[in-house]
Amino acid sequence: MSYRIEYDWVAVRLPKQRIESAYEDHFILASLGGDNNIYSRDGKRPRSWSCMAFGMHWEVMQRAVEFSAACEGGSLKPHGRWVKPESYIARMRRVVDEAWFLDDARSRGFRLSLCIDIDVRKMRDRYDAECLEKFRASRSGIALQGNGDGIERFILSIDDDADLSAFARYHWLSESKSLWRKIEVAGPGES
Repeated sequence: MSYRIEYDWVAVRLPKQRIESAYEDHFILASLGGDNNIYSRDGKRPRSWSCMAFGMHWEVMQRAVEFSAACEGGSLKPHGRWVKPESYIARMRRVVDEAWFLDDARSRGFRLSLCIDIDVRKMRDRYDAECLEKFRASRSGIALQGNGDGIERFILSIDDDADLSAFARYHWLSESKSLWRKIEVAGPGES
């Protein structure tokens, strides 16, 4: 049976002052990992960073608790070892509590970018359409039209407060619910 190995974690704190209408700081939680059954040509396991969670402290910890269930069944093994879910949750709590600010993360070699793909043909109702219009108006990033496929891609700057606010408020409009498709993380230790 294959399983995911996580080697390292990082949390980045985004102050509430940067996100319009936020009453708490937001966090991005990412892990460095890979699968146990995939090897590169040199015989090593490839590792890459991926976003696990985004939101307020309680939202990020909620996702960490959801991930911890995979430790129980053995499909997630931090450092390649069996770990109790309670230990995994405690580790994630420490990582989030010790979160770096964006400038600190950059100085340590991390890069973060935001992207939302919206399939405008699958807007469920008028509320979604109104939110999309508000999103288009509130951000300063690049909007790319698809090849007539109805997909609009928005590349947002994590350094621009308007873009960050728009992402925090409207990232749910994306067809994908997976955060690793919306927040790209790159940093040290990747292979």
